Amino acid sequence: MQFLYKPFGIDIFCTQKKFLVFNLVSKNLKTKYRRSFFGFFWSILTPLLMTCIYFFAFKIVLKITIPHHLAFILAGTLVWSCVTQTILEGTESIVGNIGLLTKVPIPLHIFPLVTCINNAVTLLLALPVLIGACALSGIALSWKMLFFFPVFFLLCLMSFSLALVFGCLFVMLRDMRHIIGLLMQIALYATPVLYDARMIPDGYRLILFMNPFAYFFDSIHEIFIFGSLPSLQALLAMTLWTSSIWIGSIVFYKTIRNGLVENL
Repeated sequence: MQFLYKPFGIDIFCTQKKFLVFNLVSKNLKTKYRRSFFGFFWSILTPLLMTCIYFFAFKIVLKITIPHHLAFILAGTLVWSCVTQTILEGTESIVGNIGLLTKVPIPLHIFPLVTCINNAVTLLLALPVLIGACALSGIALSWKMLFFFPVFFLLCLMSFSLALVFGCLFVMLRDMRHIIGLLMQIALYATPVLYDARMIPDGYRLILFMNPFAYFFDSIHEIFIFGSLPSLQALLAMTLWTSSIWIGSIVFYKTIRNGLVENL
């Protein structure tokens, strides 16, 4: 059981520094929306505006037909925004806290973790908007929607793992900011965020699901739009992808963390 929260001897979830994590999360959330008229609603407004743009492009212009199309795009856009922000902000989180690191001995991985928690909280607060959109689209609300939470937990764990790796690489190579931004743009269209995976021809679907994010967003659409639970294959794939990336990120972090402080 200890391996889950303290793998390879690293307190990866900072269980011994819970008070510090809580304060950093609270501080970041307050700072993010300080002196902002709309405050938290900016986190919802941006995905809503992007949903309207994508809906116009795919539904009105390209005439693509997907059941409950507006809710379908909103479900993908809200969650993808959380993933993107976690990875992009997490990439710069270690370097961005140099001032604090030089004053207080803090484990470096706490900053990508705080970034992940910040964005997860933001998404969970925006979840009623998605549920309301589903209800307005005529989708029957079901207990199956609760299955979103374990899927989202796995997705957060994978996003945190990637943010940790990229954050360490950014310490040594500042070009990572631009590389990761470009990769996330490509990943948006290589992941069934805005389209149904069943639209992809059978011959290419295997390639699509080589993307670690594909099963997650396909499952999210199944839960919210089609009212069904993810398949056993999807559950196994999500678990395997997350476990592999998580363990790989921790091994990588443990290998190079001692030399990172010298490069800050």
